[in-house]
Amino acid sequence: MFTPVQQRRLALLLVLGGALVALTWLIRMATRDQRVHFLSHHTPGEWIVYPRPPETVGNVAVDLPAEFRRAFTVEKIPANASLSVRAFKQCAVTLNGATVAIRSDAKQNWKQPQTVDVTKLLRTGQNQVIVTVTNRLGPPALWLALTTDGTTALASDEQWEVSLAGAVWRPARLASRPLAPGRGHLLWGGEETWASVRVRWRELLLFTVLAAALVIGSRHWLGTRAAENSDDAERASFPAPVVIFACVAVWVMLAANNVGLLPRAIGYDGGTHLDYVKYIAERHALPLANEGPSMYNPPLYYLVSALLLGGLSLSTADYGGVAVLRALTMALGIAHFLLVFASLRLLFPRRTSLHLVGLVLAAFVPMHLYLSHYPTNETTLALLVTATLYLCLRALRDEQPSTARHAWLGLCLGAALLTKMTAVLAVPAVFGALAWRLAEKGERHPRVWLRTVGVAALACVAVAGWHYVRAWIHFGNPLIGASDAESGYVWWQDEGYRTAGYFFRFGESLARPLFSVFHGFGDGIYSTLWGDGMCGGTAGLDYRTPWNYGFMAAGHWLSLWPTVAILAGAVLLLWKFLREPSAEWFLLIGLTGGFAFAFVYMALKVPCYSQLKAFYGLLALLPLCAFGAAGWDWFARRGKWFGTVAAVLLGVWALNNVAAYWVRARSATTQIMLGRSYSGDGRNTEAAQRFAAAVQMEPANADAHSFLAAALVQLGQPAEALRHADQSVKDNSSNAMSHLNLAVILSQQGQMDRAVAHAQRAVELAPGNADAHRALATRLTLAGRHTEAMASCREGLGIAPSNPEFHLTLGSTLAQQAGAVASTNSTAAEAMLVEGMHHLRLAVQIRADWPEALNNLAWLLATQPNPKLRDGAEAVRLAERACQLTGYQRIPMLNTLAMAYAVAGRFAEAAGQARKSLALAEAAGEPKLIERSRRLLESFEAGRVFRE
Repeated sequence: MFTPVQQRRLALLLVLGGALVALTWLIRMATRDQRVHFLSHHTPGEWIVYPRPPETVGNVAVDLPAEFRRAFTVEKIPANASLSVRAFKQCAVTLNGATVAIRSDAKQNWKQPQTVDVTKLLRTGQNQVIVTVTNRLGPPALWLALTTDGTTALASDEQWEVSLAGAVWRPARLASRPLAPGRGHLLWGGEETWASVRVRWRELLLFTVLAAALVIGSRHWLGTRAAENSDDAERASFPAPVVIFACVAVWVMLAANNVGLLPRAIGYDGGTHLDYVKYIAERHALPLANEGPSMYNPPLYYLVSALLLGGLSLSTADYGGVAVLRALTMALGIAHFLLVFASLRLLFPRRTSLHLVGLVLAAFVPMHLYLSHYPTNETTLALLVTATLYLCLRALRDEQPSTARHAWLGLCLGAALLTKMTAVLAVPAVFGALAWRLAEKGERHPRVWLRTVGVAALACVAVAGWHYVRAWIHFGNPLIGASDAESGYVWWQDEGYRTAGYFFRFGESLARPLFSVFHGFGDGIYSTLWGDGMCGGTAGLDYRTPWNYGFMAAGHWLSLWPTVAILAGAVLLLWKFLREPSAEWFLLIGLTGGFAFAFVYMALKVPCYSQLKAFYGLLALLPLCAFGAAGWDWFARRGKWFGTVAAVLLGVWALNNVAAYWVRARSATTQIMLGRSYSGDGRNTEAAQRFAAAVQMEPANADAHSFLAAALVQLGQPAEALRHADQSVKDNSSNAMSHLNLAVILSQQGQMDRAVAHAQRAVELAPGNADAHRALATRLTLAGRHTEAMASCREGLGIAPSNPEFHLTLGSTLAQQAGAVASTNSTAAEAMLVEGMHHLRLAVQIRADWPEALNNLAWLLATQPNPKLRDGAEAVRLAERACQLTGYQRIPMLNTLAMAYAVAGRFAEAAGQARKSLALAEAAGEPKLIERSRRLLESFEAGRVFRE
């Protein structure tokens, strides 16, 4: 049996020792492991990158090259000069045109500098260093320092120039410095907190009056008063049944109002979650991790969802089916906060006010509210983990260990592990707490340990073990996740790396909360804990859940109070645990510490913005609410008015959160979002009806007219579409998307000059919008203005370097221009052709099944007179794939395949494809295509490669 002194020493050792070991391990991993994309600070240089705004889309694993250059002056040649380089991840260096012997391969640890003597490469006067950095899983970054005679002559900083993947040249940006999105970018223009407070001050005042009336009125009605130094008598704002009923009623009203007003597949990975359910429902089998983006997850939630929809004869394609899944998550959310309340009663016996404060926090914390509106496995996981904690707390209170209770605990934990593998974070805390209590009682008999800890472990393994064994057998990794290569989806998201400064910056979420995750680690946590800071996982602010973002933004200031209460409570309870250790607080503090470690670990291991979502910690809602209740109680005990103000602030916070997540049916924004959802599902008639409803609600809404115009085009009503597109521009001539949509419709109707003019206006209004640049480049190409089209593509690549359409347009245009100048400047023509082929290769790598990109690259590889650029075998592979994707029904692609066969010496097959092409051309009645196909056929039948 542990003595009290031994328990205190053990608690201190666990807390301090665990924190020290975890911190040391994380620092070592960040600074030494080259698989961890952490850019350590080293003087005298700085890590520099291309200054593009952050993107929210995923990037496929493609070698994106960035060229860094810097001119510098040397007054006299030094006695010795050394160049040190770090590159994230591979690089090639030239100094004054000469290659510097820098090693660049997978075995070279990119975090370690390579130093080379470059004394002989320097010259008096102007010098230039060029470093080409490539990276498959992140943005190319450079660190460089040139030392001459012991002093720093040159270092990587913001005076360098850089071009990424052929984009326009720009001054480099320090990798440690966040870059705000430019005007028109998908993340530009989100709600600001102070502006929202100014707009919503009347509603906030009303919430304050209501909260004050409820708190003061209830205290007067109940006649309660504080009893100093007594744990049995205390103030209570409401009797528990009333508060419980109010919380449940609010959630039911939210569900009834909201579930039918949200787009079908919106929510964090909403589409892939629905795909998982669909897979089970249609195939009556469980998928493997490499069969879909979310299918690495354990199957329990998806299996239950599939059975539920099957029983109701619904599917994930039905809006009614998705509404049922949303109702399920709402019901699970209600059960979750009720279970938190029950657990708090075990943690704080006879402390009703703490139970109610924790209940309000659990019911109205924004991450719980918004997440319960989406189809997701997170709510099921959180409920099951809290149920496990509740059963563990009950087991810890039992005087005599109950085998049945431990069995139920293990079953619950197993179900959590069968829902999402992050439940593994609860395993050490739960079994550690059970072991603590047995050791505390001095229990040494193996039979007792087997009947308690052993039974719980066996039940847990029986429920979930098979899934992890299955993953281990197939992939050699029982804990396979989305970031693991075994899943078959190798990708990355911005920022793609971490710096030390990122983990210490905070404040943006208090000013501009939406997507403030790009500013700092703390902002990412705060904005997704106290608001839907990533807008339901959408790619930008243009298509987001129709919440009331004004209330949400204002709520980030109101949330300072529960934040302070939670932090204060965590400190108080940690101190209590160190002074009076107990298995109960080991359980909650252990889970919290394990989750905090895992969160930082994953932020380093997977350095993308979407990894930093606070709702991953929904499984730790009970500790969060326990800390908040303890902190609130500490402030409330400072005096009567402290307690009143604390309760009122909590009430205002809760009311504001309800308003933030109440979707308004009579809102043009809501109707537009539903219309866009219908349009994405190919239900154009229903989409047009929603957009028309938005126009009727707000006749001057430019977005409503613009989207209605796009829907009418799909319905074959071009004249009416053009009228609404024109009206959209008239209603708001400064709306870039209105001009962009009008440009698309005008080009479809052959009015190319007007289309170009409106596309140019869209770029002027929204220079940070990649879609505007892409649309302009396309229109300029169609209008034959190739030089301008290429410039527009390079501007667009500066925003979205992984966009395959920019690479296709730029590559094809460069190749076309190369042919035009070949007769006058063969050197320039070859350079343009090489660059064009490079961009086409990138387009194919980024979007592997794109027939146009495959065909264009295949044609170039097959038709080049220069044997260094010609590759018949590769041309055949690409052209065959393009024809397979188009069912061998596209005449130009059949001609490309025929040409590729001929270049590869396969003339019989070339003639066969030419005959197919000729037959299709004759069936289509296209004279030019008929003539071309005949010429190809004649050449191939004669055993000659066709030349133009």
